[in-house]
Amino acid sequence: IIDACESGTFLDDLYAPAEYADKRLVIGSTSPGENAYFVVEGSVSFSNYFWTNIFNGESVGTSFSVAREALAQTYEYQNPLLEGNGNNVANETADFTAANVTYLGNGTDQFNSAPVIAAVSPNQTIDGTSAAMLFAEGVTDADGIARVWGVIRPPDFTPASAGNPITGLPAVDLAPVGGDRFEGTYTSFTTAGTYTILMYALDSIGNISVPKVTSVTV
Repeated sequence: IIDACESGTFLDDLYAPAEYADKRLVIGSTSPGENAYFVVEGSVSFSNYFWTNIFNGESVGTSFSVAREALAQTYEYQNPLLEGNGNNVANETADFTAANVTYLGNGTDQFNSAPVIAAVSPNQTIDGTSAAMLFAEGVTDADGIARVWGVIRPPDFTPASAGNPITGLPAVDLAPVGGDRFEGTYTSFTTAGTYTILMYALDSIGNISVPKVTSVTV
C-alpha cells in the first residue's frame, strides 16, 4: 500500500506472478502522472480515509472504495488503483472480489462510523463582493462533532508537476450555531470563475465524513 505521487507506477513491479495471483494485493493512491494530496495536515488524504476504515474493522476492499469515493468528490486529479488478481490491470471486479475478503488485523467492527452531513449551502453566485456565507446542517455523529470545515479549490487551481504532493488548499472553518448546523464566511473569493467547496466533518475520535460539495461562482 503506497500513498505517494505517481504510486500507481509501482504496480507493474509489485503485482503477483500468476501462480500467486490470489496472494497479493497492491494499492497505489494515485495513477501514473498524478500527485498525491495531503490537505488540511493530511486529514483529507487517501491514507486517512483508508486507514480509518481499516482501524474500524472494514475490509481492504471496502476501505479502498471509501477512500476512492471520497477522493473522487474532492480531487478530480487523484485516482487510486487496486490490483489483486495478478493480471496487472487495476480496479477490475476480480480485484475487489479479492480485496473485499481481506482484512488487516482481526477485522473487529469498532462501530466507529464517520460523521454525516445531511446538507450544505446551495451553489451560489456573488458579484461586487469577495465574501460568501457557507453552511452545513444535519451534522451528526454518535461520538460528537469536533470540527466542520470547507476545503476550497479556486477556479485557477492547477496541480503542480507530478512528484510534488499537494499539501495546501484554502480552507474555512464553520462554527456551530445550534440545531446541528454550522456556518462560516469565506472572504477571499477574489478570482472570477467557479470555486468548488468540499465540506467535511470530523468527530471526536478522528473519523472524517465523506465530503459534500457546493460551489461559489464569482
